[in-house]
Amino acid sequence: VVDFLREVGGEACVIPPEVDGEEMSLEEDQESARKAEGLDGYYVVEPFRPEEEGGENCVVTLSDFATSTQQASGSSPVRVATCVANDRLTPADWFQDTRHLAFTLDPPAAHAPGDVLHVLPENSAAEVDRLLSLLPPSIRSSADSPMTVSTSASVEPLIRPTHAWPSPTTLRSLLLTSADLGYTGVTVDTLHALSAHVDLSHPQGPLQYSKLRSLGSAEGSRLCRSYLTSEKRTISDVLYDFTSVSFPSVSALLGALRPMRAREFSIASCEEDGRVELCVAVKEGTTKLGREYIGGCSRYFTGMEPGAG
Repeated sequence: VVDFLREVGGEACVIPPEVDGEEMSLEEDQESARKAEGLDGYYVVEPFRPEEEGGENCVVTLSDFATSTQQASGSSPVRVATCVANDRLTPADWFQDTRHLAFTLDPPAAHAPGDVLHVLPENSAAEVDRLLSLLPPSIRSSADSPMTVSTSASVEPLIRPTHAWPSPTTLRSLLLTSADLGYTGVTVDTLHALSAHVDLSHPQGPLQYSKLRSLGSAEGSRLCRSYLTSEKRTISDVLYDFTSVSFPSVSALLGALRPMRAREFSIASCEEDGRVELCVAVKEGTTKLGREYIGGCSRYFTGMEPGAG
């Protein structure tokens, strides 16, 4: 992170926080930031024992998450799509990977060329494992333990999330299907949320806390764009850089994640053949600093085999 900041414009300028003209300590500033974030304690995570609760399945599928999202938003009914074709249209040595994908929908849906298909992708197991490896052992060791997720009636966040995490579930299952780990549009709000969980006793804690706060400030907006937008960083990338971020609980982690969002694609087929077909350009490339990236839904599409749902 330090080398990157030097690369794009020097060390971040950090102005010591003040309250009524008096300088605050980093601990006081962090506590103030945590209260301002408002999500601390908003999510309530508790152990779930299927044998005591009727034996419910804690493995959340994409269909489960999509259905719960649809019910919460009142959007169109969710349909399960099965891939029947996934062919690359451009030569293997061409710079752009453009694909023809075809799906059958259950139940079928009326459509015409130019209509929009909302696709809810799934994270790769490798991406989930990478994120878990960056979390504290106390969270990592419970990744496959059944849990329930609810919200606290006594906590009023500044901005109330409009989504609900699936429950019951496991953390691994939730990360696979419900959290948008491949999203390269990490926001300033995410940086603020992460700064509230920096371990200030970590050797790099004070420096990394200051950098997170600086990146999220008006003065650091240019540097923030270079670090996040230009370099296509995901939440896992940011956690990899800021090793002092240590979530005290799964509840705190959920407060920093954003739910999986559907991607929109124009339909390139008529309804007559009973299939929905897409022509998709894979979003991938190399940043100015040499980092290779691929979009979350692009990774999902390129790894999809015919017959997969």
